[in-house]
Amino acid sequence: GSFVAVIDITGDEMLDVVIGVPGEAIGSRNNSGMINVLPNDGNGSISTGDDIIYRAGLDLFWGEDVTNSRFGSWVLLSGQDLLIGSPGWSIYDEMEAGAFYHLRLSTQ
Repeated sequence: GSFVAVIDITGDEMLDVVIGVPGEAIGSRNNSGMINVLPNDGNGSISTGDDIIYRAGLDLFWGEDVTNSRFGSWVLLSGQDLLIGSPGWSIYDEMEAGAFYHLRLSTQ
């Protein structure tokens, strides 16, 4: 991944690993990108079997997976707000205008 952070993204007061993978292909859309969350299993270990994937084409975001958008180039957690950068996102005729996605995380 090009971005790695250790933060509590799941709201359980345990640190999780967040990995930005902006070069990930989604179907035939190269460099569409995603982030992968490896949650803490509650015992101080990271769980790879319960990982969470976020990408632009999920229903919780407005948008779709787009070639070269590089979703997941950066991630910022502020309180319960997760911001995800997508610097290659094109808006109308503006190539690589960039965008960010906002996700309100729920507390557990």
